[in-house]
Amino acid sequence: MVAFAFAIHLVFWVAIWVLDFCYYNPRLIGAAEALFKIEEESKTKLRTRRIEMSIKTRDAVAGELPKSAKSWKLVRGRWAFHVLVFVALAGGFIYSMYRYLCP
Repeated sequence: MVAFAFAIHLVFWVAIWVLDFCYYNPRLIGAAEALFKIEEESKTKLRTRRIEMSIKTRDAVAGELPKSAKSWKLVRGRWAFHVLVFVALAGGFIYSMYRYLCP
């Protein structure tokens, strides 16, 4: 029963991982890029003519990420988080299967 619970958690964790990397993080990066642009404009102008947050987030989800978003420094924290949880769940699954098969 414990091994089954770990297996289900592993499946859900991989689904969350895919959703995070393919949808939520690109949206966050696109929104941040739009805010950076507004901040840069605010240094020299009193008003901003256009806010492009929805355009930037749409482009980021479509795969048109800025080069700064693809840097290893930015990506490694996300990978480390997801890999650590995956390894812990996989370890629990393997240990529980071992305890079940080799009592």
